[in-house]
Amino acid sequence: MRHSLKILIACAMIASSVAAMAQKSAKLIHGGIGVQPIQIAKAVVHVGTDGKLHYERVGNWIPYSKGNVGIQESMNVAHDTFEGVDDGSGGLMPGEIAAYGAPCNTGVGQTPDSRWFFGPTWTQGWSYDDMPYTAASKGKQSDHVAVAWYQANSAVYDLQVAVFTTEDFPQDTAGANAELNGGAYPGIVFSFGPLAAGGYYYSDIDLSGQGLTFQIPNGGQGGVLQSVGDVDSNTNTLYIVGQPMLWGMKSGNPTPQQIGAIWTDYNPSDLIFEDGELLDYTYGVCPDPLGLMIGFYYPDSGTTTETLAPTTNTINLGKLTAGDVTSLKADDGNVMTVCKFIVPSQTSPIIRMTQAYTTTKSNPTNIELDVRAKLVNAGAFKIRGFLHNYTSLSDVQVIVDTTLTLSYATYTGTASGTLTDYVGASNAMQTKIEVQQTGPSTVTAPCVNFELVNLMVTG
Repeated sequence: MRHSLKILIACAMIASSVAAMAQKSAKLIHGGIGVQPIQIAKAVVHVGTDGKLHYERVGNWIPYSKGNVGIQESMNVAHDTFEGVDDGSGGLMPGEIAAYGAPCNTGVGQTPDSRWFFGPTWTQGWSYDDMPYTAASKGKQSDHVAVAWYQANSAVYDLQVAVFTTEDFPQDTAGANAELNGGAYPGIVFSFGPLAAGGYYYSDIDLSGQGLTFQIPNGGQGGVLQSVGDVDSNTNTLYIVGQPMLWGMKSGNPTPQQIGAIWTDYNPSDLIFEDGELLDYTYGVCPDPLGLMIGFYYPDSGTTTETLAPTTNTINLGKLTAGDVTSLKADDGNVMTVCKFIVPSQTSPIIRMTQAYTTTKSNPTNIELDVRAKLVNAGAFKIRGFLHNYTSLSDVQVIVDTTLTLSYATYTGTASGTLTDYVGASNAMQTKIEVQQTGPSTVTAPCVNFELVNLMVTG
């Protein structure tokens, strides 16, 4: 299950932020404070029923423990506007890399870790930047990220930094919001716990062995979405408390140059991008233009992850009342509705449907099944998901029986054992989704909406 966030922002805060923006200029600050997340989780982002961009946690929190990849081992750059150097313990801290070109921080009071921001009182909601990436990293999985932010207000509950990548970077308002409404790759939310105000914070996060990665775009322009907020889990409320730190690319940086425009949720900070919020970040400073201060790195393994949508969908139990197989491709508002019809026995599922796919990964290293669905009619129902094992000729349950509700949620499961058993002749793959009635329903023919059924295959 994933847990949605609602937004609570004081009107006075919005008004002051908008008024301040007209006078804002980029400033340098040094003395970054290194912090590590307490826990991490997979997350997705979409536009909610309130018309705002929300991120939702998928599955349980994973306790974070820093690995030992460090910068001494092979760590290839995919996108780097962080510019990290060895912190003396095998990790990264903000600095200036000689190979990237002449240093920027040469003025009085400046240090190698000096970075740009909009001053100590500034806050903003979402930030969405273009994300050029090295040719060699196309389609790879990033298992190491470095990110930085400034906190104007203390996080009294749980400082969370949410990061997502996108295949493209639309520069029109409708296109940007559409790209983020189910089109973003699954991202990661990093939980840091309570964190004091007044800090330029950075975090070098090694994801190797954690089971989570970032998808580097697979040929598109690329984009990166980020938020910094204090989350009260008791009321499911996010408070905007900070801003992303800013840096850019020097001539020697292996990452291609950015375009210098960032979607900045500030006018007002209301968790959606509006006309006038794509801002020019060309400031005539060093480096120039400025971008979100973030780095994505990947190992030499060369593995990539593909997202597979079904090529066919067969309804074995139930009746199709809306949509078709294309409805299962993405979280895009194109919904498949399946209703109870003829049930062979009281113990039988009311809905059963099977999906076929074709993968390019004949030797996968990870297989994940994702299903996004909700009830149309109130009642007691559970959903479950299976992967077909071509060796045992059986369907193996990977999504445990989980309660369906009247709100959309993403249900996920991961294959175990010999993963090649789930790939058949001609690289075929197959899944099965069932809905079981476990109690009373408000109608005799209850229905379920399916927003997506996807396989994510790594290899």
